[in-house]
Order: sequence, then C-alpha cells, then structure tokens
Amino acid sequence: MVLENILTVLQSISVGTRRAKELGRLGFMEWLASLPANSNVAREAQMARQRIGRLEYKSTATREFEGMIVLSTRPVLVPTHRADARARRRRN
Repeated sequence: MVLENILTVLQSISVGTRRAKELGRLGFMEWLASLPANSNVAREAQMARQRIGRLEYKSTATREFEGMIVLSTRPVLVPTHRADARARRRRN
C-alpha cells in the first residue's frame, strides 16, 4: 500500500527534471523507512520491482524511484582491505 501511494504521488508531480529526481530519491527513502525493522531489503526491493513492472508509471520521479529500487536489489560489496590490514598488524 505504501508503495502504491508513493508512486501515485510521484506520478502526479510536475516539476523540473532535477527536482523530480530528488523527489524520486526521497520517495525511495520513504519506502525504505516503511519496511519492517528485520526485513530483507533486497527481497523487499525485488517484490517492489515486480509490482512496479506491472504498473504504467512514466514520470521522471517514478523512473528515479524505480532506479533506486533496482540498485537496492544488487548485493552490497563490502571492502575487505581494512580487515586485511588489521590482520597483518596483528601478525607483526
């Protein structure tokens, strides 16, 4: 329900491209904040992406929102160089 409300609002906005992209990102943060505390964000994003795919939203703000959803379905790469350096210091 939250997703549909966000998309409806984003679709109805008529502002410049730059502002529309900002609002799309803000909509994404609102969606993210609406998720339960222990939820799997990548899984929730995948489900949201499927729901968005069935709808006909074409505004700049909704495309930006969808882009943020797509990014959140990708795995996060965690840098290991800090841990490697820490391990080397312990050995010396």
